[in-house]
Amino acid sequence: MKKTKNIGEVNTQKRNIKTFWIYFLSFLTCALTIILFHFTENEVIESVVPLIIGLILMMVFIMYLNWAWFDNMDEFEKLIIGKASFWGLSSATIVVPWMLLNELGLVSEPNAYFIIVFAFSVTLALYYFEKFSSR
Repeated sequence: MKKTKNIGEVNTQKRNIKTFWIYFLSFLTCALTIILFHFTENEVIESVVPLIIGLILMMVFIMYLNWAWFDNMDEFEKLIIGKASFWGLSSATIVVPWMLLNELGLVSEPNAYFIIVFAFSVTLALYYFEKFSSR
């Protein structure tokens, strides 16, 4: 029995160390990307290649974090994140009538940040509503 407990503790410790390194590397690449963007904007660095490499690294680490989070979910959470993602992405179609109204001159041009925040907000709201309303 003691060996099983130690194996579980060792596995948990390994997972925690791995998680720490992924979060640390994600934060580090994000900070590096912001610094490289600042230097590129102020023309200290004349090439955009370091910025593109930083963005790719940041994207890889964040995608790995999302995959690890999704992989450790139970079936119930996978089902509700799927439903929430579907409705969140579907809510981003608000851009279509917005663009048509913009062409008619009735509203201003759609802001991409607003649409992204709106879609993510719908996704998170539905996810947490489904997660905690049935328990």
